[in-house]
Amino acid sequence: MWQYVVRCSAGDDRTLRIELKQPISTFIEAIARGSPGAPLIMPEHAATTDPYKQTTETIGSSPYRFLADEFVSGAHVAYARFADYVPRSEPADWTVGGKVAYFERIEWQIIPDPTTATAALQAGEVDWYEVVEPDLVPLLRKNATLRLVTTAHCGSIICIRRSTM
Repeated sequence: MWQYVVRCSAGDDRTLRIELKQPISTFIEAIARGSPGAPLIMPEHAATTDPYKQTTETIGSSPYRFLADEFVSGAHVAYARFADYVPRSEPADWTVGGKVAYFERIEWQIIPDPTTATAALQAGEVDWYEVVEPDLVPLLRKNATLRLVTTAHCGSIICIRRSTM
């Protein structure tokens, strides 16, 4: 998307201004989606750190906090409700708006093998399968307990959420 950007500047500590060469209807979705390609804003001290040095600090702003002591690279990620988080007043809409923590804890199981991930979804062992291999989509469409939904209309991300509907 940067080929369409004339200028990018900071208005203040909480404002980022992006001036485009022309109106682009999918620009906000393209830069704000919650999957690969999301823009990241970080403190200056983190941005100026040697890119070859491993970061040790976890920074975030959400209703959940990352549980670094439970993290297992390539296998497991856990988050706990952040009691001090105050959501914005507007309703949530996918990755924007006020976020409310409805659960005390969230866990991500990372299943790198697509066939194993598909089997886990069909068996009800996981609730969500992101980035489904295209050749597995017809198999998942046959399962009446699953619903396939396109959530990112300007990318190639496929998300499947287990539905009780």
